[in-house]
Amino acid sequence: MARVCYLLFGVLFGYILHQARVTDYDAIVGMFLIRDLHLMGVMGVAIGVSAVGLFLLRRSGRPNEVKPKPSHRWIMLAGALFGAGWALTGA
Repeated sequence: MARVCYLLFGVLFGYILHQARVTDYDAIVGMFLIRDLHLMGVMGVAIGVSAVGLFLLRRSGRPNEVKPKPSHRWIMLAGALFGAGWALTGA
């Protein structure tokens, strides 16, 4: 039953991302060319909602498995490489 719930949640999440034009080539290119900033807004809202959700989860007092990830020295380079590849391909 849990797998079906995960599948339905994933389909709903994908549909919402599609409707927000996160998967649209022109929206992605517009974001990198700083012509269309709605995609940055979508990312900002997602970060904000996640931050509030994690804050509430930690304040609830219930045990949870949300722990900070360890930092590695290559994370910034890997992120820059990912972003450059994303920008170059426009996808």
